[in-house]
Amino acid sequence: MASKTITFRLPAEVIEVIESQARATGRNRTAIVIEALAQTYGLQPPSPAPVTTEILQQQLDDLQEQVTTLSHQLAEANQKSLTNSNTADLVQVLEQAIRSFQTFSIQPSEELAPGSWSSQTAVETLPDDPSWQKQIVDEQLQLIAQLKQQAKALDQILAASPGLTCVQDRMGRCTYINPAGARMLGYEQSYFLGKTFHDLGLSAEMMELLVKKAEAIFTGGRPLSGEFATVVPSGSKNYEYALNPIHGVNGTIDAVICTAWEITERKKAEIALRESEEKYRNLFELANDSIFIIDVSTGSILNANRNAARRLGYTRRELLQLTLTEIETPEATTSREAKIVPELQRTGNVIFEHILRHKNGSELPVEISCRLIEYGDRLVFQSFARDITERKQLETALEERVKQRTAELSQVNELLQQEIEEHKQTAAARDEGEQQFSNLVETMSDGFLIADHHNIYTYANDRICQMLGYERDEIVGHESFSLICEADHEMLREQIARRINGERSTYEIAFRHKAGHSVHTIFSATPMLSAQGQHQGSFGVVTDITERKQAEEQLRISEEGLRMLIQNLQIGVLILGSQTEILFCNPAALQLLGLTQEQLLGKTFLDPDWQVVSEDGSPLPKEALPVSQAIATRQPVHDVIVGVYRPTHDDWIQLLVNADPQFEIDGSIRQVFCTISDVNDREEA
Repeated sequence: MASKTITFRLPAEVIEVIESQARATGRNRTAIVIEALAQTYGLQPPSPAPVTTEILQQQLDDLQEQVTTLSHQLAEANQKSLTNSNTADLVQVLEQAIRSFQTFSIQPSEELAPGSWSSQTAVETLPDDPSWQKQIVDEQLQLIAQLKQQAKALDQILAASPGLTCVQDRMGRCTYINPAGARMLGYEQSYFLGKTFHDLGLSAEMMELLVKKAEAIFTGGRPLSGEFATVVPSGSKNYEYALNPIHGVNGTIDAVICTAWEITERKKAEIALRESEEKYRNLFELANDSIFIIDVSTGSILNANRNAARRLGYTRRELLQLTLTEIETPEATTSREAKIVPELQRTGNVIFEHILRHKNGSELPVEISCRLIEYGDRLVFQSFARDITERKQLETALEERVKQRTAELSQVNELLQQEIEEHKQTAAARDEGEQQFSNLVETMSDGFLIADHHNIYTYANDRICQMLGYERDEIVGHESFSLICEADHEMLREQIARRINGERSTYEIAFRHKAGHSVHTIFSATPMLSAQGQHQGSFGVVTDITERKQAEEQLRISEEGLRMLIQNLQIGVLILGSQTEILFCNPAALQLLGLTQEQLLGKTFLDPDWQVVSEDGSPLPKEALPVSQAIATRQPVHDVIVGVYRPTHDDWIQLLVNADPQFEIDGSIRQVFCTISDVNDREEA
């Protein structure tokens, strides 16, 4: 006769009668109920299957094998949790363990107690020899004792789970909860057994997980997994959970097992990653200077801030499709390749004047502070470009004025003895020119200094006095070295030697403020030569870059912190452009996809070489990929399971994918931040 499992709710009085009858007859309660129902409906009671020594031995062997397997799996899972507590996954272990409890057909406390063999066991089929019957009974009782011992060992394995593990039946009652889960919910383990979760007064998040989602398992029969946050006695925590059905022998769902493990630290790491990336983006985008990240080997513009695009007349997307040679003049390209690049490769950083080309073809003079740095897996030029159009105009005017003044003075000296009147006129013109010169330099936004051929300052404008905290008479008449930080004295000597040789130069140098701290500047020095070409001194424009130096240092620290955080994450991280092209990947992503950086960087997810299927194995269109969905909907896409073929391994890997779009200030998609993790690792655990 076929059988099915049915759960009854009976009055306490009926249950007492059934238990009394079971004790009196030596049979189990199920047999009493079946016999009563069969008599009521006129059916023939089913004959119980004989319990033989061979059956008991087979069950004992099966249980021993399950305990051994589960012990090994739990040891592996615990070892995994030591290295990454956020990814410990004991679902398979616990599900198998609960099923082991459910599948035993022998209940030693009721069905196989001494004295019950006359009506329930196979003793009726044995020979009449009493000694033979006693031997069989003793063997079966010994096997029952071993079954109890193995069941106890199996329960210890379940109790060792570090997260929440609980089982509820179809009536919503908790039939098992491990010690760690009881502590997480703030009660003793015994408090839960036999109660429904409605009776426990749990938080809304826990009720959603343990009641509503469990009901969905009973209804749909499909496993569920996800994440939730809740407040527990020890504080606010984040958890990842998995709900799985437990099937009975007839295929029905008898119970649901829930496992949950803490992922608070992983969530904190993700938040820190987003905050660090946002801080880096703000420093990058809000800088007053134009910032370029340029590939050393190809000259491609890998990144640029909005000021760079605006000042050159491009959209940011247009600018990132160009190379350095396409935004500079041919002469500037030749100069850069011949002089700047070798110096940069030798020292690692250089400051130089350059000419960039606007989209409309006009030229834009800039002063560039360039460093050679690592950017992901490649060497790049990190360049800060400042528009010096105004300064160049001023320098040109000053040079012309110096030449004009020198010529005027020479002419005056030659005609002084001849024409007193001409002398007066020349003096008047000189006074007027000096006044114009004074008005020009005193209204400059940068500092201005003039030194004679002995390196004694002969002039200082108001801006340089404000910049360094000195009065004018504390600068004029003093040697140039007196205002320079001692660490830069040797560099100043080299620059003075270049000016004596008639060379102009632009360099970074640190002045000493009257208060004692350093003032970082860019000094653009021009030699003053006589008509015969002799050095008579020099003048220089001083630009305060202290704030920029601080911003560069903050940017460097932010970049290093972000790089180390991403490189050390144990989940795969991909950063993709708006066209799904891969801009960055960490080692974990390379390992999961089985590719090298050369194979992965620059590749798009629309590339036909990718073979991707959905969770059920059906082909997944390119527009249905999580990254494509995130770009199309402009919304995050989380917890999507896809299968990816790895040619280098000749296998398929199931990945859990999360894709989060990042936006420009104007609302366009700048990039997509994508994380991937191996679903198979969790299932194997």
